[in-house]
Amino acid sequence: QALLEEPMEHAQATGTRTSRESITTSEGNHEDELGSEENSFPFKLHMMLENAERDGYADVVNWVKDGTAFKVFNHDAFLTRVMPIYFDQSKYESFRRQLNLYGFTRISRGAERGIIYHANLKQGARHLCKNIVRQGAIPKPSSSMNHNMTPQPRGVYLS
Repeated sequence: QALLEEPMEHAQATGTRTSRESITTSEGNHEDELGSEENSFPFKLHMMLENAERDGYADVVNWVKDGTAFKVFNHDAFLTRVMPIYFDQSKYESFRRQLNLYGFTRISRGAERGIIYHANLKQGARHLCKNIVRQGAIPKPSSSMNHNMTPQPRGVYLS
């Protein structure tokens, strides 16, 4: 029986980082020193894509379409080599769920199948990530509201 390595020992042996280690951004900041907005999924996603060439996983995930979209080229390698560095998820489906929650679009047919994009995810424009917001659920009516109201379409509120 082989003994399982501790995550930190495995990371050191393989040259990878664990999710508990700080991530160095291209600006030299560390993840644990960034504000909560910069620790959000869109900022981490952008950081991952910006670091792909430098950190040697551009063959796994990288910018496409002149930096207006990205693609995961190798799902298995993405799960084992890249996701543990940037995200708390361990399943690709959880990563896709996050993309959906933040309004990303995935092309599912044709030559561009698998390409994922968002209007505010652009190569070299990290500041736009603040405009990528998680899609919230429809607020539940409070007990003081009139419960005989007809349901309103999503995003439309009575004043």
